[in-house]
Amino acid sequence: MLEEHLAILVTSDDQDLLAAGHLDSLSLVRLIAHLEARFGLTLPISELGIESFRSVTGISRLLQQRLDAREGAQYGEPRSSRDELTGVVARLLEQKLSVRVTDMEADLFESGFLDSMSLVHLILELEGHFGLELPIQQLDLGEFRSITRIAELIGKRKAKLAF
Repeated sequence: MLEEHLAILVTSDDQDLLAAGHLDSLSLVRLIAHLEARFGLTLPISELGIESFRSVTGISRLLQQRLDAREGAQYGEPRSSRDELTGVVARLLEQKLSVRVTDMEADLFESGFLDSMSLVHLILELEGHFGLELPIQQLDLGEFRSITRIAELIGKRKAKLAF
């Protein structure tokens, strides 16, 4: 994202973007504006401090904390475990695909809740909601068999994003 939107080439997730001269005040403002628009967050530099933007790892942690806090406020619960992710996935299915699943272990394909078109729609919703990229060619259909498995996939991908 840094390279694509700000023409910043980062060689390591822990590279000090400030010391390397990649982030000056203007590029930091552009980065914050892009992150706020992309993730639907408010990232006031006066509240967060410039240190939060020192590295890709720091930025990822900041985003994850803000996304978790937003989801917690939205659903009235903390957002850290697989069970909590399971609830979010179930709500997304219901809100975005009009699919109400009560058994989190139910096979979504065998039960008729998902087909190829609704799977693609679900993947797009998951990407948008969690700020992840889930390239279809890299996914295993088994990861979408149940809400629990989808939550496990999201949890793993979010953990990778944080690092």
